[in-house]
Amino acid sequence: MTLTEDIKEIETLIDQDKLEEAKIKVDKLCDGNSKPPAPILLLKSKILLRLKNFDESIDAAAMASFQGNEVNNKKWISEGAKLMAFGFYRKGEFPAAAQYIYLADNYSDNKDTEIKLFKDMINRKLGINHRDDKFEENLESLKELYTEENFKNDTIKETIIKNDNDDKNNKIKLNSEPVKQNLRTDWFDSGKIVEISIYIKKIIPETVESNIKFNLINFKFKDSNNFEYEYKIDKLFADIDELNSSFKVFGTKLQILLVKKELKTWTKLENIDNIDNNNNNIIECKIPKDEESSGIVYPSITKKDWSKIKFDDIDDDDGNNEEESQDPDGFFKKLYENAGDDAKRAMMKSFIESNGTSLSTDWNDVGSREVKPYTDEKDN
Repeated sequence: MTLTEDIKEIETLIDQDKLEEAKIKVDKLCDGNSKPPAPILLLKSKILLRLKNFDESIDAAAMASFQGNEVNNKKWISEGAKLMAFGFYRKGEFPAAAQYIYLADNYSDNKDTEIKLFKDMINRKLGINHRDDKFEENLESLKELYTEENFKNDTIKETIIKNDNDDKNNKIKLNSEPVKQNLRTDWFDSGKIVEISIYIKKIIPETVESNIKFNLINFKFKDSNNFEYEYKIDKLFADIDELNSSFKVFGTKLQILLVKKELKTWTKLENIDNIDNNNNNIIECKIPKDEESSGIVYPSITKKDWSKIKFDDIDDDDGNNEEESQDPDGFFKKLYENAGDDAKRAMMKSFIESNGTSLSTDWNDVGSREVKPYTDEKDN
């Protein structure tokens, strides 16, 4: 049997969760071989990791990775370092896990999503900013020491421990002095209400000073470290109902709810050009009287008649009759109410930018691009 066939057979056993049988076959290939091939060592590491033999798993992964280092095989280096990171993490040695997952990512082809996910997880575990220059310096020092000899005599481990202690000391110094937060905002138009989120953590509710007028807003407040913040819009995109507009303080943000006076879609928050109500930038959403109950409000320029679309696949959870379940207004209302913040933002952005011809709930897709109007070939 060739090495390729052996590897395929062992991988099949691992997929079938026949770990002991797979281990026996791997051990046979390694016995009497002072330097087993890297692919076999990587399989051995995976098996031992799942059998919770973490130390031996790390050793096997290290040997495979060092072989890759000798012949400049980035795939072996990356895969071995990744398995070492998994092993150290399972042992509770999180700084070492972080160093090796960064090393794995450095040599990967950027297609290994497992590395990206684990890297994010370990970042959250340790509070690491992956753009931290100090941490990148630590990675470079690890790469310079990345040899089999240094691994065996614990030179690499000692360097990781030293780097970790240095990072902790730096964090203690940084944390001793509070830093003012960067004020970050987001907003979306939900139809009758424009919601603005001001992302500042630990706002003291008693310090909030609000000034909500029909065409402007101004907010001042402090966080738990007594830093002062101000957010204002001198001229809103359109007039609001100041009496029914409100705000609420959460642990991570200040939420402002602006109730519109007129049912017009806002394309931005601020009317910096003194745009009057007849400006084309404001999309009119008028509902003919004979169609008030027929469906959701859409911009008049859309070519699609959404009220004619049937939603046969939507379950009627509330026990409503068939006519009600076919109502697009009810469908989109339910979809919007059950959506998360990102999904709501995606829905509003895609709907507005496409002139009512597209509706997406995927913010990762539409957040960074313009959603162009859909054009049916029959309409051209």
